[in-house]
Amino acid sequence: MRDRAYISIVQWPQGFSKEHRVRALMDALGIDIYDASLRAVPEPPQVYARVEADLAANVLARFRAHKVTAFAVTHSSLRAQPAPVLVKRLVPAMGAAEPMYMVEPWRGEPQGLRMADVFLIVRAALNQSKHTYDARPSVAFGWKIAAPEYALIKSAIDGPLVERTTTLKFTYIIDVYMNDGRRFRFNSDRISYDVLGNDRSYTDRENSDRLALRLATEAPQALIDVGFERFRVPAEFSRDMVSVFSSRVTYQRDQTAVFDFYSVWMHALHQGMAALHP
Repeated sequence: MRDRAYISIVQWPQGFSKEHRVRALMDALGIDIYDASLRAVPEPPQVYARVEADLAANVLARFRAHKVTAFAVTHSSLRAQPAPVLVKRLVPAMGAAEPMYMVEPWRGEPQGLRMADVFLIVRAALNQSKHTYDARPSVAFGWKIAAPEYALIKSAIDGPLVERTTTLKFTYIIDVYMNDGRRFRFNSDRISYDVLGNDRSYTDRENSDRLALRLATEAPQALIDVGFERFRVPAEFSRDMVSVFSSRVTYQRDQTAVFDFYSVWMHALHQGMAALHP
């Protein structure tokens, strides 16, 4: 398979109106005014298109002609990023002259984490909610539909559709990128928060907030990103699925795959910006 590039706009020029955005998108991406008008709405940084990698340089040149800050992040470069170190426990380095930790991972050997070497911290709350519906029991088989819309669910089953239960669940993630390329992942479902000591709370949300604040305070040179909620999910990364079994419909949302893309993509963008402004 040929490599692909994700055309990403980091920022529009100051004072750029929607009309300017539409014109730049039409010129650089070769799309019509309707499609460009839709893509011009979300605020950057966003992925605005996916093209063949060998066409990316020409697309970026067209954006530069409009003074738009854009990057092309290839699929191969994102896939080549090492998997994150999944943190089980964080142990402070007592008596150290600067903030340092020993990371106890779920797999592998312990590693050192020197906060002065943190390049980027990416935070997100992942929606992993589940919705279950009831229908008439005349439907006796099951299948999957790759779309969550109510109308599509309704058309797939025979009988009235009534929501039965809704289970809300959020997982809180902190990805910490080091200057040497390592990435430590703090997953609220899998980490011990005993490093917080007396500041430890009863909820994952509060503990994740307090840990993130502590890490950010101890790494004053680090970039902080909290923009995942504003990220417009490209269709090919959506993992929303609707499962239909007998008389029950279950719609489960899992944003893990989307965040995995977002995290390494955001890291690539910040590296690109750092190269432009060393």
